[in-house]
Amino acid sequence: MKKTLTNAREDWNPLPPLALDASDLHAVLKVLAKSTLWLPRAFLRHVEECNVKQKDELLCMHPARDTHQEEAETFFAPHLAVGFPFVRRLIASERKGLRSWLHRYHTEARVILDDNRIPKRLWSYAWCGRNYSENKSGPWKSHGFRRYEASHVLPHKKEMHEDFFREVFENDIQIDPSLLFLSAWNNLLVDKRVAGLTDNSPVVTAVLLHEIEHRYNLDLGFLGRRRQVVLGIEIKPLAESFAWWTEPPVFRELWGKFADERMKWLKARLNEPKYRTQAALPPEVEPQ
Repeated sequence: MKKTLTNAREDWNPLPPLALDASDLHAVLKVLAKSTLWLPRAFLRHVEECNVKQKDELLCMHPARDTHQEEAETFFAPHLAVGFPFVRRLIASERKGLRSWLHRYHTEARVILDDNRIPKRLWSYAWCGRNYSENKSGPWKSHGFRRYEASHVLPHKKEMHEDFFREVFENDIQIDPSLLFLSAWNNLLVDKRVAGLTDNSPVVTAVLLHEIEHRYNLDLGFLGRRRQVVLGIEIKPLAESFAWWTEPPVFRELWGKFADERMKWLKARLNEPKYRTQAALPPEVEPQ
């Protein structure tokens, strides 16, 4: 009698979870350190300056300014350095019932929806002085960025990563993570060959947050009290046991277009009816 696949595997047990100790994680992080690009400190300050100068004008454009002014203002919170205010990523489960949603203002969510292209604009402006484009002549390909994956240190979907945040923070994260989608310090470029190492690892995330505070001279205490020991690993000694890639080159002379072109793009999405989508998001993923 022919043995079925089910019977053939009835005694098979799943592999145990992969257990990495501090030395293993040190090796992983050493690879990441050589494979990760950071936005220049000066560009982060440039984003903060643009937000201060343009805050009032942008808030006046927001369609929900009369009913949700305080919510809109959170995109300009100190130390967030949000590159494109009022923009957040739409995940696959939210796309049902939506048509022509990309880079349109969603009237129920009160944000402009993106699919992870807008973070790439920060890199294109910071290093190339040009808008993001995937054309062969565009900066993403012509400057070698396509070898890298646009990654986030902290995930920006709380409802999908609640257990993850509890591993990193003692009392959960204290802000809406969706605000971090376009935070300049929360965006990295990681070599595609090792990009998966930054995903869903509380220890790696805790080490990266330690590096962010040091690299950008930031106090991230507003996110919540971070655990000093994550999954049995002491974070500070691990984070300080190796050096990350040095500060990338600064092309300040290329940044002149960033503020004006950002304003033009946001103004069109916030004000023009053709950039609106009104289909309701599923109740379980609507903004809090």
